[in-house]
Amino acid sequence: MRNGSNPTGHVERRGDAWRVVVESGRDPATGRRRRIVRSGLAYQEARRELRRILVELEGQTYVEPDRSSVAGYLEGWLRGHAMVAAENTLEVYGHQIRAYVEPYIGGIALQDLTPTDLDHLYATLLKSGRRNGTDLALKTIRNVHVMLHRAFQDAVEHDLLRRNPATRAKPPSARRARKPAVQRRTWSRDQVETFLGQVAADRLRALYTVALTTGMRRSEVLGLSWDHVDLDDGHLAVVRALVEVGHRPQLKPFPKTDHSRRRIALDAATIRELRTHRTRQLEERLAAGDECHDHRLVFTRTDGAPISPTSLSRRFATLARDAGLPDLSPRPFHGLRHSYATLALEAEVPIEIVSKRLGHASLAITADLYQHVTKTVDRDAAEAVAGLIFGGS
Repeated sequence: MRNGSNPTGHVERRGDAWRVVVESGRDPATGRRRRIVRSGLAYQEARRELRRILVELEGQTYVEPDRSSVAGYLEGWLRGHAMVAAENTLEVYGHQIRAYVEPYIGGIALQDLTPTDLDHLYATLLKSGRRNGTDLALKTIRNVHVMLHRAFQDAVEHDLLRRNPATRAKPPSARRARKPAVQRRTWSRDQVETFLGQVAADRLRALYTVALTTGMRRSEVLGLSWDHVDLDDGHLAVVRALVEVGHRPQLKPFPKTDHSRRRIALDAATIRELRTHRTRQLEERLAAGDECHDHRLVFTRTDGAPISPTSLSRRFATLARDAGLPDLSPRPFHGLRHSYATLALEAEVPIEIVSKRLGHASLAITADLYQHVTKTVDRDAAEAVAGLIFGGS
């Protein structure tokens, strides 16, 4: 209840206690008189409550007391959000609520929740938020904060909260949570060549080649359409991703402002691989006949259906293990993206170009992720310039 028409009220005795009665006009939807009653109070307590209610009604900040828990509210909010959010977004929100919110603050009454409670939540997640008790990634914590801010803002709009507690909460910033850079597991040039030799006869050799020569994410490779590949001009466009929702592949377009949308030039060897792959794919579709699914995807199963991201990762891990190559865990296929970036920087490709091809939101992200490489390249550059200045001395 956010507004009232000239609200009035009084306190009255009821037995050994006092109660507050406030009249706040009529409900425009039902025409019924609005009455707020608070019982079982001491006299001074009742006077304070009367003043508080009248001030909040005048300021349109009054909300009905409700003892619903944070977990109960978020469960209902998620159901209501199904009308406006994409299916994969709902799945992500549901996981965040179950894994990172309910175990810690789910039992707190929604109207009792404070910014301090959220600060404690973020600090706990930063220290031991993973299932195995280790620290949770900063980006994940910030995503949880964004989700909660949206959910609690809806509670404000629906008169369940006076104000959004997430507005004054402070999720850990990159500066506060920064840790020493971790050198991600990657393959060397020789190891990449070994892997490509291992998959020489594999029907998805072109997929692994594209991943290694563009740095595209798994979801981006699997969501790539022939409509966005120009083999004559030698480029492709990343405009959507293929994700798993309920263990089923689903295509998701990127927003126009998403940095993941980008154009990537292709080298001659990758173009040859894609031409060969396209010929094989057409043969597979002819063989499949009426059973063929035509999604125009570049990389599919033999019947044209989308490839499950999980099954691709499992297949890749098996191929790498059979080739005797180092494990790229915890996200083996993502290790190809890190390998591409590392090799590109070692080949002295400008970091601005690498960042753009990777689809990073900023150059700072690329520099932070691969500072172990850029330091080495910087040192080599220093020696090269010194060699020109001082010669052999």
